[in-house]
Amino acid sequence: MYKLFQKFITVYLCAGLCMFSENAHTAIDQILNDNFFQNPAELSLITNFQILGGNVFISPEIKFIGTTNLGSGHATSDVNDFLPYILVDYRVSDKWVFGVNIVPSAYGHLEWPIDSIVAQDATVTDVLYYRYGLQSSYQITDTLSLGIGANLQANEHYELDFVVSGLGNELNNVSGFNFIADVGLHYKITSRHSLSIAYYSPVNNKKGHGRSVLHPNINNNFTLNINEASVAFIGLEHCWTPRWSLEEKVYWSGWSIQKNIYFNNTTRGSFVIPTNYKDTLSFLFTTKYSITDKTVLIGGLLYETNPVPIETNAIGYPLAAFGAITSGFSIVLQNELSMQFIYSYGKFLPNSPINNSGSIGTITANVQAAVLQVMYKI
Repeated sequence: MYKLFQKFITVYLCAGLCMFSENAHTAIDQILNDNFFQNPAELSLITNFQILGGNVFISPEIKFIGTTNLGSGHATSDVNDFLPYILVDYRVSDKWVFGVNIVPSAYGHLEWPIDSIVAQDATVTDVLYYRYGLQSSYQITDTLSLGIGANLQANEHYELDFVVSGLGNELNNVSGFNFIADVGLHYKITSRHSLSIAYYSPVNNKKGHGRSVLHPNINNNFTLNINEASVAFIGLEHCWTPRWSLEEKVYWSGWSIQKNIYFNNTTRGSFVIPTNYKDTLSFLFTTKYSITDKTVLIGGLLYETNPVPIETNAIGYPLAAFGAITSGFSIVLQNELSMQFIYSYGKFLPNSPINNSGSIGTITANVQAAVLQVMYKI
């Protein structure tokens, strides 16, 4: 499930690099411009200094309809979360720009009722990873910039809980830290068209350490493997008119590294759950239109392919092809200060089929999210 929301976050974290006027430039420059998977080379677009902070408010509603070992019927997970973030960038010379950021890199949250028909499959799935990053860009020519970044991944929440028949609800949670790097390129093809390419390295089967609890038993040596896909994207930005621009991006996510989930040292021993994910492609389109010198309208579409075969798709972390639509606006409050608001709605396309471990049915996902952020730049 966290993989779905990792990319869902991205649909409304996008905008192009083309600006409409000097005032609109202040309002829209890098507004939610893939801030969670930022191209470090695009720091070269910073004039002097920029600080950007905000919150993602996200509300996923997930519903299972079908049959499990506990009976037939339906169960619903409905949660509300917010994910704060901040990015600070500073130009130190004509060639160099440096930035620091604290942003979420993966999120997924399900809470099924403990007395529901899916309780033996899952009661809680709670995944929240944050990236603490240092990035820099170097302007090689007037049209070409390269960037590089070093990041500490804080795997802050990783919890997978489920009911054990006759014993109660087993709580399994871990945390950990991992290192990843990112590189990027930004090339201005013409004054109105530019190319953006970036790559983030993976986290492959690193261990998170925590504890497993099934009262009265506690094991403080519990571990889970932590996987995060490598992510690469290529995008084109077009300024078709002084007021209208369009951006297209294709993301590749290397989820084939996720073969199994290893539960080591639970209160009942160790076991393995197969996943057998495959790599995915995501197609992202964003458009912006300046209605005044201080106000810009934003719209976007996302479609992502399905990473999981039906035989390993699970109620605890359901996946499917996914689509989302986005709309919002950016407005200049003062010459150096602007605010952005973006709303997004997404769902499985089609519904996620479940057929394993005695559970048969379908899962629907209706995910609403909003971003509210403020940007100050000079």
